[in-house]
Amino acid sequence: MNTPKATQAELKIMDATGRLVKTVSLSLTEGLNTTQVSMEGLADGMYMIRLSNDKGLNYSQLVRKTNVIYMDKL
Repeated sequence: MNTPKATQAELKIMDATGRLVKTVSLSLTEGLNTTQVSMEGLADGMYMIRLSNDKGLNYSQLVRKTNVIYMDKL
């Protein structure tokens, strides 16, 4: 994820029914940010990833469960 300045953000993972299954707080730096989020313990299937903060950052992506979500150059 490329951000214009450092910010705090929250990553939420929802299952196919919309149920929140995991929340991760992130400290993003200015520029390109890469993070890995373990999905160990979650069932195989599709998940919605939402990244947001109070400064207008809002990003969503549908992913298929592997063991780790890679977020790079979103």
